[in-house]
Amino acid sequence: MASDDKHLILPRLGRSIAFTPVGKPIHPIVPEPVDDRPEHARNLIERLHSALRGSSERLDAQSEVLPRDRRGLLLVLRPRDGSEIDLSFFRGTSHKIELLAASGRGRRQRVRVFVPERRVSKITEAIAQYGDWEEGERKPRFTDFFEQLGDINLAAVSRFWNGPENASMPSKKDVADWEVWIRPAVAEDVKRVAPEFDVSVDPHATSFSRVVVMQMRARFANLERLLIATASVIELRPASELTVPPMSMTPVQRRNLASALAGRIVPAPEGAPLTTIFDTGVRYQHAMLSASLPEARAHTLLPAWQKDDTDGHGTQMAGAALFGDLEKLIRKTDPIVLQTALESVTVLGASGSRRFNPSHQLREAIRRVERTPGRRIYSLSLGMPNNRNDGLPTEFSSTIDQLAFGDDTHKRLFCVAAGNLAESGDLVVGDYIGTNDATGIQTPGQAANALTVGAYTEKTDAEWGERAHAPRGDLCPSSRTAIAWRTHLAHKPDIVMEGGNRVVEADGVSTRMAESLCVLTTHNEIPGRPFAAAAETSIANAAAAGMATRVAALYPELWPETIRGLMVHSARWTPAMLNRWEGSTRAAAQDILRRFGWGVPSEERMRRSVDNVLTLIEQDRLSPFTQRPGGKPTYDKMNFYRLPWPREALDSIASEKVKLRITLSYFAEPFPSAITFDSEQDYFSHGLTFDVCEPDDDDNEAIARINGRHRRAGHRPGGKRRRSRWILGSEARAVGTLRQDVWEGTAGDLATMNRISVVPERGWWSSFRTGKDADETVRYALIVSIEAPEAAVDLLTETSQAIAQLRTPVEV
Repeated sequence: MASDDKHLILPRLGRSIAFTPVGKPIHPIVPEPVDDRPEHARNLIERLHSALRGSSERLDAQSEVLPRDRRGLLLVLRPRDGSEIDLSFFRGTSHKIELLAASGRGRRQRVRVFVPERRVSKITEAIAQYGDWEEGERKPRFTDFFEQLGDINLAAVSRFWNGPENASMPSKKDVADWEVWIRPAVAEDVKRVAPEFDVSVDPHATSFSRVVVMQMRARFANLERLLIATASVIELRPASELTVPPMSMTPVQRRNLASALAGRIVPAPEGAPLTTIFDTGVRYQHAMLSASLPEARAHTLLPAWQKDDTDGHGTQMAGAALFGDLEKLIRKTDPIVLQTALESVTVLGASGSRRFNPSHQLREAIRRVERTPGRRIYSLSLGMPNNRNDGLPTEFSSTIDQLAFGDDTHKRLFCVAAGNLAESGDLVVGDYIGTNDATGIQTPGQAANALTVGAYTEKTDAEWGERAHAPRGDLCPSSRTAIAWRTHLAHKPDIVMEGGNRVVEADGVSTRMAESLCVLTTHNEIPGRPFAAAAETSIANAAAAGMATRVAALYPELWPETIRGLMVHSARWTPAMLNRWEGSTRAAAQDILRRFGWGVPSEERMRRSVDNVLTLIEQDRLSPFTQRPGGKPTYDKMNFYRLPWPREALDSIASEKVKLRITLSYFAEPFPSAITFDSEQDYFSHGLTFDVCEPDDDDNEAIARINGRHRRAGHRPGGKRRRSRWILGSEARAVGTLRQDVWEGTAGDLATMNRISVVPERGWWSSFRTGKDADETVRYALIVSIEAPEAAVDLLTETSQAIAQLRTPVEV
């Protein structure tokens, strides 16, 4: 084919339309009426006052450190038999009861709350009014809540523990490191009085909406006294820290080979996008790195932490980000023309050095580098193997989500490693791939706004006739997956990259790393050892970050969320991955996603369209919610597109099989407290999803399929939807902040399927925000591609001509 062009970036062709979702509204839980309402009310009042009496010592302790308006009771609520406490009750503010955490369903439900001391009498009065209410009279406030409520008890601090499944709470006698989630109203009080309780508090707290996360060191007894005296606790977790994956191998290579490669390098121009490496530092004096990483761009958080990498891990990551696998370059002789450069921050000192809150380290590292303007892709190949691996957000993963979301104009793309299993010792042949599936992606790989990178391998040609462990194109033997996650806030990993392989030992059971099956990269021990053999998800992630940075260089107009979307959009599953697709169900497709993401990205597919593969990119905004004065937030707008489409070209091959691939990528503001009360959807400030019309729908029919307001205006949806030909379908793809799906059908059907809608979904902005905040607009990237059989048709020419003529929004 003659054509070889950059992707077509659309001139914001959508139309903003007033929106309400189709379907029944979500109604609050209405319990069965109480048989003896006065008796139930008396019991509730007695339970509340019993908790108040039991809190006398706690309140006395609070009186020593808190003003009266910040004192209160930590309580645990249980539902009445046959009922459940509706958590939406706590979104109101008039009762002043603060939801801290919730777990379980039905009779197993437990809801932990904070009740201000000064409100106990008011709540007692409200319960009494409920008990005196007679049918036919005006219903008292909070009636449904009181009828759902069955029991009230004091909450023990130990009940706020929420560590990983394999981590029990430290012994009460031992000094331990803690991650404490604190009510923001008393965060400064906690810092102020902590020394009086012999509790050490890291001064660098992390603030989110409705929660402040602090790192503390103390015996549990002392910590408990502090948390009771300040009525502050929302959740207790084990403290976390960054660690370096240990399996990085370093073969000795000839110095002249490094010199020859360095001589072929043509550095990127001034102002080129940067891959910013957060790691153990980088040996910036390395002959192959020095032109891309001057000393002025090598930073360290502490002077004692050397910025030129005494560990070696960071230098390996830098080489992978800049060059990919050096083995491919060694086989060539042409110039190595770079479009990107490097930047480095040492965020992890040598073993035994001073520990810091990882969230503070990350924020401080970003503050250091962003003093200097520039386009950056952030690479974090360090992990937290002892932290959560069940998919639930942590302080650190939420910090990455928060920093990625940024503000209205400044977003950030983070590439993070999925993590490795078997941190020590060999992997056993029989454990593959079951152990991978049983070991969840580690923190911060669950960060929904990040690009999470797992590892696969194409390296199976071992030396000396040894047998490779993993088949070609399959999962890297040590790559973690999300199969075993208990919560899926997003489909993770997003993609996989080369992570090397292992060889099977002579016993046929154990395995070991082999240099010949690793990724060749740069070594910190120069000049004697300029090359290293590295493997696993760290090196895969660094290579992905470098690839994303090269996309930023080619398309300077693309947003970070667009680059992430394009990375995933270009990925494909290998034959070995598809061989693990068991059955044709959506669940089978999800298992593939949770193991391999969307597959291996192609740099060529990311860079350009060709005649038979057309890619359209739209970067746009919409207002998901609005709020009238005195009212609650409601849905506001959707965006509707009638895209320029190669209809004639598709009609010319009407019976041919084609694919439509759609990716919607955006960043959302995190609300980690939502997870503590079992509201996964409210972790995100908002959701966005896409809908594609059925063949032959007109504009109004396509809009009315998903817009209730449009229906009420008299428009009818098109005919019944055909049997879905999407790999995932609307429900399975509706997680996270990157939504992708693939449709397969005939070119004749696809010829009229150019009507695409982007619609909002609820999030915590619609539940907890008030006033002007509810009217914020949000950004997103919509990426659409059509794949026709090779040499069958030219999709580009017709579409390019249509875009040139179409510069105004569609009329609806």
